[in-house]
Amino acid sequence: LFDRIAEESLPRLGEFDPQGLSNLIWSFGRMSSPPPPELFRDVGDVIVSSYDTLDEFIPQNISNLVLAYAKAGILHPALFRKVGDHIVSLEEYREFYPMAIANVLYSFAKTGASHPPLFEKMAEHIFEQKKLSQYNHESISKVVWAYAQAGEPHPMLYRKIAAHLNAIPNLYKFTPRNLSDVVRA
Repeated sequence: LFDRIAEESLPRLGEFDPQGLSNLIWSFGRMSSPPPPELFRDVGDVIVSSYDTLDEFIPQNISNLVLAYAKAGILHPALFRKVGDHIVSLEEYREFYPMAIANVLYSFAKTGASHPPLFEKMAEHIFEQKKLSQYNHESISKVVWAYAQAGEPHPMLYRKIAAHLNAIPNLYKFTPRNLSDVVRA
């Protein structure tokens, strides 16, 4: 069924709205079998060529989109550059919930998509937030893992996260993998 949907979708990608493109690629990115690389290539090409800006994409669409590429192990450099540039150009990140931020950073690091301004802008945003309590164990570990993996160290951010973690009475919600990702960073 998935092969048929991919086959039928390819010639019609221009008919999909941002939510549809995001949902389509997210579904294929979650598959346990290798996703069709031509679908990922063509979706990325459609987004890069058909949208002057990504203003029509809500933060959740953007997060799911790049996370699908990361889960599939596929890098579309032009798409990631467009996403990174778009996020950096935003004046505020109110609609980017902590998990969306974590997933975007994780996706860039996991695929090897280099975008230092994105990592700097997101670090500033996270650092400026009054409460890191909005970040759960998974989002915290993804954020610090992403900065370490991408080679984008941010000592002030690390100190803020460390202080936040030290203030938590216990870290029982952190899985061993979460804890090792935090320590590794």
